[in-house]
Amino acid sequence: ITLKPLQVIPIPVKETKPIPVKITLKPLQVIPVPVKETKPIPVKITLKPLQVIPVPVKPVKETTVKITPKPLQVIPVPVKETKPILVTPKSPKKITKLDTPTAGKIFKDRLKNGSFGPEMVWIPAGKFQIGDLKGERDEQAVHEISMPLFAIGRYEITFLEYDKFVEDSSRRKPNDNGWGRNERPVIMISWKEAKAYANWLTEQTEQTYRLPTEAEWEYAAKAGLKTKYWWGNTIGSNRAVCNGCESRWDNKQTAPVGSFAPNPFALYDMIGNVWEWTCSATRYGERYSGKKPLCTTNSLLIPVIRGGSWNNQPKSLRATNRAWLSPSHRNIAVGFRLVKEWMK
Repeated sequence: ITLKPLQVIPIPVKETKPIPVKITLKPLQVIPVPVKETKPIPVKITLKPLQVIPVPVKPVKETTVKITPKPLQVIPVPVKETKPILVTPKSPKKITKLDTPTAGKIFKDRLKNGSFGPEMVWIPAGKFQIGDLKGERDEQAVHEISMPLFAIGRYEITFLEYDKFVEDSSRRKPNDNGWGRNERPVIMISWKEAKAYANWLTEQTEQTYRLPTEAEWEYAAKAGLKTKYWWGNTIGSNRAVCNGCESRWDNKQTAPVGSFAPNPFALYDMIGNVWEWTCSATRYGERYSGKKPLCTTNSLLIPVIRGGSWNNQPKSLRATNRAWLSPSHRNIAVGFRLVKEWMK
């Protein structure tokens, strides 16, 4: 079967015009419906009173129950005889005195929060000549002083150590002058603030901490030697930081503590870096009196600083050199270290 393709025949469609239709809507008419009023029908309800019907109850006779308790029977239990145990009371612990600290021993005391205070070293007892006959006028009353055993900080107090005190006592942190904190020596600390730190450390460790006397400081700085600096009479190269010490921090800023070799007493930065507060005080420029310098209690005297700093000439770094500052003065070249007394 062969299918032919469908043929599409187009049919012409005439176009028609739309017829417009107009619808007019009439408004709705509301027809009122009359409603008849109805009178309410009264309803009368009469409630009868409740009738109580008595129920006869038969009386119950009381029954007496007699209980006769039997006596308790004691059954003897055989007990083996045991030998008495003799207890010897422990003897009370003996309170012994602390042994004399060993000179040269390095230690740290524990704080109340479990951390540790500054690193200290015991300095041996001995004698030395305080002052310098060839030094400044206030250094020239040279005389011999006997020193007992004491401990002194191996390093200058750092920002890291001082900030513990600041946070615990809600004080304002001292400015580091943009040089950094942590292991750098704390600066911008007045004599009064240094003493407050020592008192806080005493309370924290139950040991006696304070600023060193001039005699303690000079004895520790000289370390048994008689030269201007513990290494000799010339400043040398890269042995300290000052204005002329040939270190990379010279006349610019402080160096991190312990950046140079220690002296024979294992102490760092006794020469240069920052001036260090002492607890001794005199009238400005006053010579040694011949007596051993002690901690002052006279608020009218001026505290002595020792050691020279990063911006001083080498002459100011001599172990015998002395300078003075007001107890409330703060400076970017002044810090401190502490002494611990040995309580016999």
